[in-house]
Amino acid sequence: MVSYNEDGEEENAKERDGNEECRMKTARDVKKEMGETDNIKCARVSPRPIQCDDTRVISGGEDVLYIVSFHTVQAEVEEKNQGAQDNHQHYQQLVNLDNTDLVPNVEPFDCPVCLVPYEGREGVVLRDCLHTFCRMCLANTVAFNEEAEVKCPYRDADYACDSVLQEREIKALVAPAVYEQHLAKSVAQAENKIGNTFHCKTADCKGWCIFEDNVNEFRCPVCRRFNCLTCQAIHEGLNCRQYQEQVKQESETNADARRTKEMLEATVSSSNLVLQEMVDRGEAMACPTCQVVLMKKWGCDWLRCSMCKTEICWVTRGPRWGPGGKGDTTGGCQCGVNGVKCHPRCNYCH
Repeated sequence: MVSYNEDGEEENAKERDGNEECRMKTARDVKKEMGETDNIKCARVSPRPIQCDDTRVISGGEDVLYIVSFHTVQAEVEEKNQGAQDNHQHYQQLVNLDNTDLVPNVEPFDCPVCLVPYEGREGVVLRDCLHTFCRMCLANTVAFNEEAEVKCPYRDADYACDSVLQEREIKALVAPAVYEQHLAKSVAQAENKIGNTFHCKTADCKGWCIFEDNVNEFRCPVCRRFNCLTCQAIHEGLNCRQYQEQVKQESETNADARRTKEMLEATVSSSNLVLQEMVDRGEAMACPTCQVVLMKKWGCDWLRCSMCKTEICWVTRGPRWGPGGKGDTTGGCQCGVNGVKCHPRCNYCH
């Protein structure tokens, strides 16, 4: 062991001679590395290099500094290599987890939906919110969900999770047929929300298009039939005038066709009249996005269109939010902005 007294003179020099293979350090270097200058009580420290094996620094009294137990260079290299290996393993685990469609649970849990206890790796942890459920409950949530977005089913007395299941989670949870139904809901919602859409007139056909004002014809990509956008009908082999004349002639000569036409016209006229009267009385309103007529029996001033899912302010008869969606107060009713209600009759509850 090597030490220096108050005058910086070396003591016990014999023990130093056998450590020629160790790295060279000075006592000043030791104190700087340890960061304990104030804690080591030494009047003076010699700048001369000292040789040591595995050692650390301790205080030996009022005027003596002992050098004991330094890490060798080899130990530091091994420690760095081990740290690099651990980092690589952690990175690989993260990559493997990201490549997995469904994240399995690690610890046992009780499903918050069916309340059945499950062991590790028997459930699914949702990526966005980390809530854990059994596969069956999540699959049923997807299958019986009416909207295009499938929200986390976690609910309790104080909290309802707003996180949305990722598309790859949905696909991995359900059978291909159920997943196709889920995609169909997304397409139907998009059709209802977008303006200038036309649905194919073939019975039970799911084809539709977005058209421009100068487009008069649409060939359905599903059934491959041509739809006339002007007549709102399929009349292949006939131009619009010929088709209108044919309809008029059939209604005049065919009693069944005439009665059907009259009944439809009366029904449509009566329905439109009833709806308009309800709108005039304030009992109904047209959705500002898709124009579907909506009614509200009770509740707060917030509602959502059942067709296009637009959030609506009932008292202002307009959208709740601006063009940026939920939370955008640059448009919409702007209720609560600067503490101001959106309407004198606003209940301030949305």
